[in-house]
Amino acid sequence: MYGGFKLGKAIPQTIKDQAMELFIKGDKSAREISEIISTSDYNVKTVTIYAWAKRGKWSERSAVERVNRQQEVMKKDANRYVTIQEEHLDTYKKMRIKGSKELDELSFESPGEAVKAIDTGIKGERIVAQGMLDVEFVDLLSSIIIDEVSSVEERNRVSVRFATALQQRTNSE
Repeated sequence: MYGGFKLGKAIPQTIKDQAMELFIKGDKSAREISEIISTSDYNVKTVTIYAWAKRGKWSERSAVERVNRQQEVMKKDANRYVTIQEEHLDTYKKMRIKGSKELDELSFESPGEAVKAIDTGIKGERIVAQGMLDVEFVDLLSSIIIDEVSSVEERNRVSVRFATALQQRTNSE
């Protein structure tokens, strides 16, 4: 007893860690977190979650986690985009090579068909190569921003805008 009040039990670190994970994940309110982590032995109040979050700077960790997740999504999308471009480039290259061989052997119905196949292959290779340069450029810009911008909030906003722009470009193609 202390001043007429019974002191509560110290809350185990595992419960605090669980609360931090839920908070950083960002899809639950402090009230929901307190309900999830409270047990028959430990009743964790909403204000306690806020106090732990403030003391442990969980909001900053949460922002960093969001940026990291968004960067992973961007990398995944960029890798998928590059893979598709490489496949397209390979297809156009095959068309160009086949057209060139066919032109040499004149096995097309007309030389114009061979020239058209070659032209399509060359144009396709150029378009895909330009797209690959665009992805490399965005990747370079991303790394510069990560290196130069110290504010987590600013990096988060830029990351979201990059992801949105990349998604819009992918959807328009």
